[in-house]
Amino acid sequence: MRKRFEISTDSPADLNPELAARFSVTAVPLTIHIGGKEYKDGVDITPAEMFRLCDAQKTVPTTSAAPVGDYMDVFSRLAAGADEVLHISLGSKISSTHQNALIAAQEIPGVHVVDSGNLSCGISLLVYEAAALRDADYTAAQTAEQLERIKRRIVTGFVIDTLEYLRRGGRCSMLEALGANLLGIKPSIEMSEGVLRVAKKYRGKSREVQRKFIDDILAQKENIEPGRAVLCRTGVDEEDFRSLRQTVETALGGDIITSQAGCTISAHCGPNCLGFMYLSK
Repeated sequence: MRKRFEISTDSPADLNPELAARFSVTAVPLTIHIGGKEYKDGVDITPAEMFRLCDAQKTVPTTSAAPVGDYMDVFSRLAAGADEVLHISLGSKISSTHQNALIAAQEIPGVHVVDSGNLSCGISLLVYEAAALRDADYTAAQTAEQLERIKRRIVTGFVIDTLEYLRRGGRCSMLEALGANLLGIKPSIEMSEGVLRVAKKYRGKSREVQRKFIDDILAQKENIEPGRAVLCRTGVDEEDFRSLRQTVETALGGDIITSQAGCTISAHCGPNCLGFMYLSK
């Protein structure tokens, strides 16, 4: 049966693999650069492999947007099997992916592009909402209109272990990174009007900071829409992550979605980063 519309997004959406398969979502990979070589995010390199390469070469990765041609290829393929295509892009204020997707969409009829204004699992929450709306028989255009409203309710935050990756990626200054390292500060970052900003500054060991980060969010758990929360990580210890998940699920009274950040997000946040994203009421 021909689908009403297909859904695509960018690889930094960090989709839960099971949900991506269930909803048949296509992720357009961004490019990872390490030591003069290029890799496709999630296609020919994983975050663990990326960090191993960087450690061996004593460097940090950089990223670049998917080119217009990649979007045209994906949109053409998806449009061949559906009435329309809906693409939910990485936020336009932090990447040129959105602009590239728009250019490609102009060449292929029936393609709608939504600027998520977000990153990582903040995007994936919009993807899951789009799939639900499609199941409710919304068109791609109607879904895009609804997502423009829903995206204002997405809350995205994460706490990082080191500012070095953000510094080398141009997201913060050397002075900020040096000061944070000297003072033992582990900042939490949040999306605000489509851009990143420091929300809080924590001190302590990573495990303690991540627990405090989650506790601070859960202190306002009445603002979290049931069933619309995601816990995401880059290399956080498995046992610690399981414990944090149990804490969140107990507090919210139900299951949450979990995910592993891909190479694009990991390249900027570095290892041992914890993210929590949810749909607010």
